[in-house]
Amino acid sequence: TEIFLTESLSQLENKISRLGSINLAAIEEYQIQNERKMHLDEQNEDLMDALETLMTAIKKIDKETRIRFKETYDQVNEGLQRLFPKIFGGGNAYLELTDDNLLETGVQIIARPPGKKNATIHLLSGGEKSLTAIALIFAIFELNPAPFCMLDEVDAPLDDANIYDIDGFPLEIELTKRVNLKIGSNDLHIFLDKEFSTNHIYI
Repeated sequence: TEIFLTESLSQLENKISRLGSINLAAIEEYQIQNERKMHLDEQNEDLMDALETLMTAIKKIDKETRIRFKETYDQVNEGLQRLFPKIFGGGNAYLELTDDNLLETGVQIIARPPGKKNATIHLLSGGEKSLTAIALIFAIFELNPAPFCMLDEVDAPLDDANIYDIDGFPLEIELTKRVNLKIGSNDLHIFLDKEFSTNHIYI
């Protein structure tokens, strides 16, 4: 038994020796680090909750944006298709999406004035671009009327016949108030009066 105890004591001394110097403050340091870890864990949990809330909000906004964009696009497209032939006396025009993803898509205008083939607005003449833009603007006006609009130099590429055609085509816009529209350098004014359902042109 004495030999056994001696060997056990020797083994224990070797184990203690392998431990090296003992840090008497280890317990206190452990408690400090453990408290810090718990604080960081709480912060991480708060961040994960905030991230989940943010992702939920983004998904909701994306969904509502797709719905509202599609509704607006369809209404403006319908207005453009209806007003374009009234300005040009024929032909047709429509909006076309460039991508299936409604959050990233662009919108291009396809127009066919009377006697011409379908083309993007970039291939039209200056006057045709101007008249197509007017049709698009009034299509947007139908969706969201404004009390005042100035189309600066929009008549520059137009001849006199085209300018008077603008006054002649029937604007079917539901207006909440009188709208003053000034078109360009010729000081041509069109006043739209909902009460009398008339268009007046002054030079």
